[in-house]
Amino acid sequence: MSNYELSLTAGEIDIALQKASSPDTSPQNTDNLVTSQGIKTYVDTAVATLTAQIAAVAGSIIPVSTAHYYLEGSRTQASPTWVYNSNGVFALAEVSDPSGIATVSAGLITIQSAGNYMVTYSGMFSEEDGDATDYYRVRFRKDGNAVVPEYLVDETGGSYQTAVTESMHRVTATTAFNTTAAGTTVDMAYFNVSKSQMFYYDLSITIIKLS
Repeated sequence: MSNYELSLTAGEIDIALQKASSPDTSPQNTDNLVTSQGIKTYVDTAVATLTAQIAAVAGSIIPVSTAHYYLEGSRTQASPTWVYNSNGVFALAEVSDPSGIATVSAGLITIQSAGNYMVTYSGMFSEEDGDATDYYRVRFRKDGNAVVPEYLVDETGGSYQTAVTESMHRVTATTAFNTTAAGTTVDMAYFNVSKSQMFYYDLSITIIKLS
């Protein structure tokens, strides 16, 4: 083994030997050595803390369920469905409801449990016969009551409520509510005034259960 001279002083060598013989048992904000067990304990604790924080965040995320309903037989804007001189409920049919949050019968959608809900209504409507005195009223409803002012579908509009005038127009509304029991209903209804014909297509209701 070759001989060589150390560049450290005796005091520096003594400090280094003390650090090697007496390492810290956990990481500190120093240049000391640390035992392998101390490092393992520190890492295990940090991982456990992070895992608990991730679980807490995941637990605070509100799971949602979604149900979607669409008008059976709806066609294109160029060839829409129509009604004449009649009142009723648009016969939306279930498209998707994997969590079973609602049922539908003849367009009347019934929510199956208590909770907080958000409902979005949407559709395209038109009434163009050149006569402003006949028209349709379209209502987006919850428990039979309009969630927003009813829409007047007429070619010339006017002062009554909100007018959807000329050609096809998209009408959309969103409402949120809490229900304490099953049985709340949502639907889209239409009401004729003076023998009019209304065209419509792409009607939908989407229900999101927030909690």
